[in-house]
Amino acid sequence: MANLTEDGSSYEVGIYQLERADPIDAGIGGNGIANLQALKLANRTAYLKIHVDALEVLRDRGPVVREVVTLSADTTLVRATHMGKLIECSGFILTLPLTAGMVEGDLFAFRAALTASVTIRKNTAQTIPDAVLYGYAADDIVLQPGEQVVLIWKAGVWKILSFSQFTISSPVGTVAAFASANVPTGWVKCNGASLDRTTYARLFANIGILYGTADGSHFNVPDLRGEFVRGWDDGRGVDTGRAIATAQSDLFKAHSHTWFNFFMSGGGATGFPGGSAHAGIDTTSSTGGAETRPRNVAMMYCIKY
Repeated sequence: MANLTEDGSSYEVGIYQLERADPIDAGIGGNGIANLQALKLANRTAYLKIHVDALEVLRDRGPVVREVVTLSADTTLVRATHMGKLIECSGFILTLPLTAGMVEGDLFAFRAALTASVTIRKNTAQTIPDAVLYGYAADDIVLQPGEQVVLIWKAGVWKILSFSQFTISSPVGTVAAFASANVPTGWVKCNGASLDRTTYARLFANIGILYGTADGSHFNVPDLRGEFVRGWDDGRGVDTGRAIATAQSDLFKAHSHTWFNFFMSGGGATGFPGGSAHAGIDTTSSTGGAETRPRNVAMMYCIKY
């Protein structure tokens, strides 16, 4: 009796049930009706074993991601440089390393930023059989913005160890109001500060020099201290003639009040005989504070970098 060979590693949704009317025949290749149950159970077992082995690798090696690497161009990955790191980019093609030098259990993690998709491409003679389980072609995995995948090198092929949508607190460039004076991790105050373009490269790529720059190596964040934020008109016609990131000074909409001033002066005891009448438009005395404002609560604006 020969050993039954699995035809894949997949979690079979259902196991075939033999009926009395089914022919008991091994069929061509040994995968006929009589062997179909065993075949599907074997596939399930192979699927579970790969993932259990991967968990053991994680246990032995520690966390999958040691650091985040951001790539800005099409790149063929190198095991010594990229293995075990979270590789993040958008709009580029990343080609998996050559099989030479790969070690059983090697892990590669990929994340598509929120701006564009990322294509993970197999190298020569490689396969990613699990890709079709996630709706991809066998040759490429196309991560949409906000998706990440971890691949493991197992038994001479690439297996998908995990696939998920990732979320970050907010996309780069988001401005939010915080209820305390403490700046959260990953954010900076909207205080007009000049920041280094390399240190804050992702934020610079998002807002550029919209809010000013002192030189060719820095850029400014918006200064929202004491300011109200207004939605950009963007062609609606309510607040015309504005470009995004431009500021407005305070303004009081033009209007008028009519106050008719009439009085008598001079004359007798009643003020009428021999007196004179005065009539005209007059102005009130100044009242109010230093600005026009609605009721409000002070919070701290920060921007995500």
